[in-house]
Amino acid sequence: MYKLGDQFRNKDAINLISFEDSIIRNSTYRFTVLTERLIRLEYSSDGMFNNCETSIVKNRRFPVPEFTKEEDETQLVIHTSYFTLRYLKNAPFSHSSLTASFGDKKVGWYYGQKEVRNLNGTAMSLDNVKDNMPPFEKGLFSLDGFVTIDDTNNLRFDEERNIVTNNTNSDYKDIYLFIYGNDFGLCLKDFYQLTGFPRMIPRYALGNWWSKEKEYTEVEVLEKIEKFHLRGIPLSVFVLDNGWSKTDAKFPKIKTGFSFNPKLYPNSVEFIKRIHEKGIKLGVKINPQYGFYPFEDNYKIAEKYLKANSNGYIDFNPYDYKCLDVFFKVFLHPLESLGIDFFWNDYYEMDKNKMLMVNYMMHHDLERLNKRDMILSRNSTLDAHLYNILYSGHNLVDWEVLKKLPLFNITSANIGACWWSHDVGGSTGGIEDSDLYLRSLQFGVFSPILRFNTEKGNYFKREPWKWDVVTSSIAADFLKLRHRLIPYIYSEAYRYHKDGNLLIQPFYYYNTKIYDDPNYVNQYYFGDSFMISPIIQPLDEVFNRTIQKIFMPDGVWYDFKTGKKFIGNHKYISFYTIDDYPIFVKQGSVIPMAGEESYMSYENPKDLEIHVFPGKSNTYHLYEDDGETYNYKDGRYCITEIDYNYRQSNYTVIIRPIEGDLSVLPQTRDYKIVFRNTKKAENVVVNENDKVIENVETESTETSFIVKIKNVNAKSQIVINCYGKDIEIDSVKLIKDDIDSILFDLKINTVLKDDIASIVFNEELSLGKKRIAIRKLKRKGLDPRSVKAFLRLLEYMGM
Repeated sequence: MYKLGDQFRNKDAINLISFEDSIIRNSTYRFTVLTERLIRLEYSSDGMFNNCETSIVKNRRFPVPEFTKEEDETQLVIHTSYFTLRYLKNAPFSHSSLTASFGDKKVGWYYGQKEVRNLNGTAMSLDNVKDNMPPFEKGLFSLDGFVTIDDTNNLRFDEERNIVTNNTNSDYKDIYLFIYGNDFGLCLKDFYQLTGFPRMIPRYALGNWWSKEKEYTEVEVLEKIEKFHLRGIPLSVFVLDNGWSKTDAKFPKIKTGFSFNPKLYPNSVEFIKRIHEKGIKLGVKINPQYGFYPFEDNYKIAEKYLKANSNGYIDFNPYDYKCLDVFFKVFLHPLESLGIDFFWNDYYEMDKNKMLMVNYMMHHDLERLNKRDMILSRNSTLDAHLYNILYSGHNLVDWEVLKKLPLFNITSANIGACWWSHDVGGSTGGIEDSDLYLRSLQFGVFSPILRFNTEKGNYFKREPWKWDVVTSSIAADFLKLRHRLIPYIYSEAYRYHKDGNLLIQPFYYYNTKIYDDPNYVNQYYFGDSFMISPIIQPLDEVFNRTIQKIFMPDGVWYDFKTGKKFIGNHKYISFYTIDDYPIFVKQGSVIPMAGEESYMSYENPKDLEIHVFPGKSNTYHLYEDDGETYNYKDGRYCITEIDYNYRQSNYTVIIRPIEGDLSVLPQTRDYKIVFRNTKKAENVVVNENDKVIENVETESTETSFIVKIKNVNAKSQIVINCYGKDIEIDSVKLIKDDIDSILFDLKINTVLKDDIASIVFNEELSLGKKRIAIRKLKRKGLDPRSVKAFLRLLEYMGM
């Protein structure tokens, strides 16, 4: 039998005490210089300071940074390379007693300052939100270049992880001041070092998820999975929502969530085994908030530690460690022993996020037979980057909700959080619409997690095959693309875990001048190579396209689908049909993807497809491990270095010998190298180590040159050289092509199309004269809707 509370013990308590050389103290204050950008500020009139773990702070034992101090009887001055802090010694913290200067500002910060230029963090959820965003927490990113975190009243834990009473001195203050100027990336790493780096999520979490509030039988679950597979649509996660657990006749209103309903799942062990055989991970929804009634033998175990209330079940109290202990050990572990892979913890107290946070913290502290722990949960907001897959609540089926999701993800980056999941297409209310469904799905593909979920009801259409043929085909293609991108996303997830490099980065991190421009505020970077401009508007009824305004970052960028080139630091207008999406890749990018034989699985692919974009040499490091255990912490992972050497007449890709534990990979691999925006090369030479490979297959498409290599040893170095004069295709994005495409598809008199083109493309006509000429086309039969649409188009072109 286990010892209650033993697994919750903080084994790294020493990390909570800073080195003495970092500390400057007196009887009423203690300042700790943690980095050159981060300082801890404490004041207590009774000289009592906090060395405990808190709900957000996990480490204070930073290497001692470079700093100097000057002091006399009245003033203390601390200098680092980033700031100068001044304090009137022994005075309570106030705007006059505690200030800091940095950059060219004499007083850049003072205690109590309102941080009005802070660009927000995140919120707890988007449950039933439509018109207005929920209240956002403060973020770390500020245009002022500084931010404070007040840790004074956060929960504290002793070494046994018991919650301890806060300092009884009402004037105690515990503030962390970050002064980073323009170095937000370093600020974020300081924050992670203070609070803990993000966890490494299981690989399967990056695939396509399915759930629905439905009482599935085991036959229905298996049939649903089979329908996805028969259509070649990949699926990696199935989540059982409400209705999977059994109830008790004495307490029919109690939703236990801790035992399978034998009427629906007569043999749960065999059922879970069959799910796993199909390459699917299984999660179940629980909610300890409802209370839990221990069935059968579990009740006798729980009785030893907890008393049931008058209703016969145990009240859940996340502040009670015995309750937590019984909850996890007695109720959740038996489900894990059946093969359940993770839990959807639907604890829901919007005003009790600290309780929510403790619940998740304890969940992650449990040892789970070397399997990476993962939960799907609402956001506790205090430390969202630590508790991995976040659930944004019941999203309404509505364009107004989709408009909020990109900004919701983006602002979360401002507190270092990443793994948000939203109900693709919405989960409650609304009207089913193919345009909304596809735009939501396309956004989901380039979101951290792609998860379908709806409430009860037979007529929510989330399965692609329930739509018309066109919608179904587009949805399937994008769901396949998501799985094909897992090698890229998983490598980026590792960098997020190891170095704090965000998967989702706001566009304004590198383009602060347009941070509040409504046309571009939703743009974001997706890993190191992609930039996304999410579509949040329906199709134009006349053009049957979405008109999208895009600001392209510095450098050269390529449309991921068409290869069209965009010159950076410019604004563009583009028109997107329902089967296209604004996905851009920067020059020189190397994008590893699962090949056509492997994308149905989330595991390390045997056939690897590598897309390389021209314009610049680059090196990409593909990260792979077993995807599920903690063995990577012991070095059991692989790094494949892919070098791309770019010259206009010679492209070379070198797949370096893999470093690390090769047991996590297939012994042989097929490689498909896709040279984007490239004509057929005149000469191709492929070497495996020092030997030339003779049977190399090549092919050309309209925009790419492809080299295929079969069954090469995963340990080998592969070198692909492509030679040829002027082999790069320089396909620049032209608005004329977009408008020609619109005119071809427009259902109006064909002769009128020539008239429209002669007006729109006439560089000698002013904007005003073009408007007049378009209006005159009414006389030739151009309908009023089309007139208005082209007048609007002229406005866009004139911007």
